[in-house]
Amino acid sequence: SARVNFFESDTTSHTSSDIATVAIPNTALITRGDQKAVFTILDNKARETEVFTGKNFGSLTEITRGVKADDKVIISPPSNMKTGDKIKIIE
Repeated sequence: SARVNFFESDTTSHTSSDIATVAIPNTALITRGDQKAVFTILDNKARETEVFTGKNFGSLTEITRGVKADDKVIISPPSNMKTGDKIKIIE
């Protein structure tokens, strides 16, 4: 299951083109050396995706690049997960 939250930009002037922020649970982030990544789901398979992080909102972290709001992110990936692992989505 994935949860994506939207936060308003913290600029002082808002326009009709305000940008939404993608934030994911901290438990979804994995560290590979000095890089951050998440596992997304594509065609019922896990795919490791490099991400760039921004602000921290307590239990959530802003993602500035790497995943979009409609991507399915694995919230608590097991430590042995790898790209290509089959995923069964339970809703």
